Formats: sequence, C-alpha cells, structure tokens
Amino acid sequence: MKILKVLLDFVLFSVTDKVTFFRKIISHLTSNPIYDNPDPSLGDLKTAVDDLELAILAAQDGSHPLISIMHDHEKSTTLKFRYLAHYVEKVANGNESKILSSGFNLTSQPVLHDKPPLSVTDGKNSGAVNLDA
Repeated sequence: MKILKVLLDFVLFSVTDKVTFFRKIISHLTSNPIYDNPDPSLGDLKTAVDDLELAILAAQDGSHPLISIMHDHEKSTTLKFRYLAHYVEKVANGNESKILSSGFNLTSQPVLHDKPPLSVTDGKNSGAVNLDA
C-alpha cells in the first residue's frame, strides 16, 4: 500500500492560477486545528501572495523589468508553498482526511492489477515449450 503524500501539482500552474490556489490553501489552513503552527507562517504566506498578485498587475503593461520581478515573486512564493506542503505532509503522516483538510491535492493510490498465471504449452518442435506470462 502506498503512503499518501501531498501532490506538488501547483508548481505547473500558470501564475494567475497559482494565486487562486494559494489563497485556497491559506483559507483552508486558517483556524485549522490540525495545522496550528505552519512553517512558513500564514502571515508570511499571505504577504507573499499579495506581493505576487501586485507584481502580476504591474507586469500587465508588458515591461520586461516588471515581468522579471513578477517571475521572481512567483518563484519565491512557490518555494514557500513547497515548504508548506512538506510541513503538511509531515503532520498528516499519510492521512487522507488531514491532507485534504489543508487544501492541497494528494497523490493517487496505485491500482492493483490481476496478473494472469504463467502457462506452459508444447512447442512446434520436439523439446520446445512456449511460456506465456
């Protein structure tokens, strides 16, 4: 059985989708008794998301320096939420309900496949056998 972990799918989201996802995580963790001391703190995370959102708005004019600043904010905010995902994973210890209560997505369970038994049949020539797995 596979231990459930936090899925880091948010690193592939677009910048604007990250802001929405990060705000969802913050709202799930606010007043959540399971995660009473998140690392990094919720205040730091809120500030980072607010700064990222302001950088997105400033970069809409297409200025190269402002777009670069937006990407810098995106990287630093994503890194903070990766640290938070590791904290959630450590506290949840594979518990599906605890992971979902944090707002993060979780890895899927592996599907069991029934393997057919090994079969042996006579081959065309004398002394030859066919193995079917």
